[in-house]
Amino acid sequence: MKNNDDIVLGIDLGTTNSCIAACYSDGQVVVIPSEDGVKTMSSCVFFDDGVQQVGVRASAKEHPENVIYEMKRLLGRDFEDAEVQVHCRRWPFKVINERDGMKVAVRQANVVGKFSPIEIGAIILTELHRRAVAFLKQPIKRTVICVPANFSVRQKNATKAAATLAGLEVLATVHEPTAAAVGYNAIDEAVPTGATFMAFDFGGGTLDVSVVERRADNVFKVLASAGDTSLGGADFDGRLMDHFIEVFRQKHQVDLREKDYSIGRAELLEACEKAKRLLSAEKLTQTKVVVPAIADDIALSEVLTRVNFNELCADLFERILKPVEKVLEYAGLSRNKMAFVMLIGSSSRMLKVQELLRTYFGPTVPVKMDHRPDETIAVGAAHYARNIVDGKEPIIDMTSATLGIRLKGGIMAPVIPRGTDVPVCRTKRYKTSFAGATAATISIYQGESEWVTENQFLADLKLDDISLTSESATEIEVVFAYDRFGMLKVTARDPQNNTQRELEVHM
Repeated sequence: MKNNDDIVLGIDLGTTNSCIAACYSDGQVVVIPSEDGVKTMSSCVFFDDGVQQVGVRASAKEHPENVIYEMKRLLGRDFEDAEVQVHCRRWPFKVINERDGMKVAVRQANVVGKFSPIEIGAIILTELHRRAVAFLKQPIKRTVICVPANFSVRQKNATKAAATLAGLEVLATVHEPTAAAVGYNAIDEAVPTGATFMAFDFGGGTLDVSVVERRADNVFKVLASAGDTSLGGADFDGRLMDHFIEVFRQKHQVDLREKDYSIGRAELLEACEKAKRLLSAEKLTQTKVVVPAIADDIALSEVLTRVNFNELCADLFERILKPVEKVLEYAGLSRNKMAFVMLIGSSSRMLKVQELLRTYFGPTVPVKMDHRPDETIAVGAAHYARNIVDGKEPIIDMTSATLGIRLKGGIMAPVIPRGTDVPVCRTKRYKTSFAGATAATISIYQGESEWVTENQFLADLKLDDISLTSESATEIEVVFAYDRFGMLKVTARDPQNNTQRELEVHM
């Protein structure tokens, strides 16, 4: 048995499914299976009379209000967020707003239990970790965990907090399409040196797109990233469910949205997921959505054709190409400069998705379906973890958003622009708002707007005891240092008296 210091982990914490892989010191990667040999796990938790069952959904139909899923869509977000409210109206479980943040409420042995999204994420990660320890037969904690390229700082930090709560040591986070590129190169086919390609990662809850260049020595350079953190396979399932709820209401004058029919809705959602998967097969052009006794002993039985499915989800399909166009714009490249498009993620299996991309890129740019789309990201993350431990840099990543500070009047002053290679260090000089100031507050923001109110606030850094000047404002030196592990170190210094303060922001 190899020493446990030699093994590192890579985790793909997905909206609908999760996967964990391990990498040995020799670069060998293994995807960790369950005791039943399944290499992915449903990202859900069933609270059954005080017992937490992870990855169990089908057996929990009798208590859908106690099956918590799609928690990735709540990590690092506020209850008042419009997108959160849309999801809450669809989910059978209850989401509440508490003083200390958003919680999901479940009933356990006649007692209401409340869990934050971070705690639910930690429960899922704990089970993945348990499987890895059982499979490897030794303790192991060091891991790289993947996040969508467009995740905010709060969302990334919430993901890391969940991993820490699960007893894992997070070496770094890595963007999902970037990890996918590394994983694809390892398990599917070697990417030619010098090739520039697109990684299109379409999962259950998010869409991430990156333009990546394969350089010498097995190094991948991210040229640009874009995405939609509110679009995934679950949205197509929800669209189908809403459609059949309305069809059933018109036929039987029964509204399945009412509380009494939560079990029926859970069964309908499962039937819609299955129909979507079946219609992703080349030869199947129609299927049936059937739920026996969905309400008051009335059955739901409806035919769904692929044409109907595409029409019902037309606006969702239209959104798919927007990040593709945006990432090419960010990279400054035309579509015909792509060597190929690599499809990752379970939602990439939808035939309409593949058709849209093939039409957009034309016959000269191959659109390739990953052979193991549910495992590629975890494999890439494990390889990345191995390289971190070995002191190598297989990925040259970039900032996904502009970093800057607030100036007088609420103007955003960029310090590190979006798309800058990391690691990076930038120094700027600014003057205090008025002469005679004895302190200065550096307010740090992330975003693309020229107004800080439209960007995301990260932190304040206060510099006290600055040089007194009666005739002019004091000049302050501000340094932003951003490392490859996602740490932003901000330093403010008064060059006249060398007074200095610094803080670290986990990005």
